[in-house]
Amino acid sequence: MKILSFLKTVILPATVWGIATGASFAQVSAPQVPSAPIVNNINQNDAVWIAVHGAAQVGSKFAYPAQISGAPGYSKVVPSTGFSLTFSQAQTDMILMPSGTLATGTLTTEANPSDGQRECVLSTQTQTALTWLANTGQFISGAPTALVAGVPACITYSASNLTWNLSP
Repeated sequence: MKILSFLKTVILPATVWGIATGASFAQVSAPQVPSAPIVNNINQNDAVWIAVHGAAQVGSKFAYPAQISGAPGYSKVVPSTGFSLTFSQAQTDMILMPSGTLATGTLTTEANPSDGQRECVLSTQTQTALTWLANTGQFISGAPTALVAGVPACITYSASNLTWNLSP
């Protein structure tokens, strides 16, 4: 009821006065905010700034494209006998493409994994002896000790006990 009274006593007379006198009312628009430049291609190692709850904060947070899109971060490697490879941040897949059967090799987990993060390895050739090491402060339970050509092997990280477990 108060709104209707306000409209009758203030808005309506002001509008009539403006029409009768030819007065014009300025239209106020919101300030223009420049838009951010668009990036056409994002590399899997690029860090993307995250505005938590839409607000800029001290101690900004970043994520990798694979963490945001769910697309796996991967690398293709042509290893030689006795290789030693470490999963990089947000990398989920390691594709090994050796020229033949490999006798030994070592994989090391990412240093700062997220809860539920997976790491998978697939080799195009048989790997007769594989050592999969946990990074500092982590543990591995049931890591594969060999790779069969064309059969992926995966582990999943559990933050509650800092352990990587064999997973499907």
